[in-house]
Amino acid sequence: MNILQYNDLDTTKVRAAFDRTVGFLQAGDFRAADVKKLKGTPYYRAKLSDADRLLFRFGSYGGRTYLLLLETIFSRCANTSRRFAFRRAVPSRSARSRIGSRGTRTGQV
Repeated sequence: MNILQYNDLDTTKVRAAFDRTVGFLQAGDFRAADVKKLKGTPYYRAKLSDADRLLFRFGSYGGRTYLLLLETIFSRCANTSRRFAFRRAVPSRSARSRIGSRGTRTGQV
């Protein structure tokens, strides 16, 4: 599988695990890389260690599929991830269902 890496991807703290995981991904062995789809997003994560993750997504260009390696998330700090910043700004589904079409909460007069 073809892999493209984000230029500013910081792998200095987890270089050995990163190289091992990228080898699994290139070989198409997603089970060995412990890949999981992140619900409600186009992103996937691969487990680098017990605490660290590699964030990636699939892309295609010219009829070929690529893995786009986007970010390493250290110590499971998903709340500081650049890719997930947009999710904090969007209200949850339950909060949206309580808001009516006019922007007022349902049940209000």
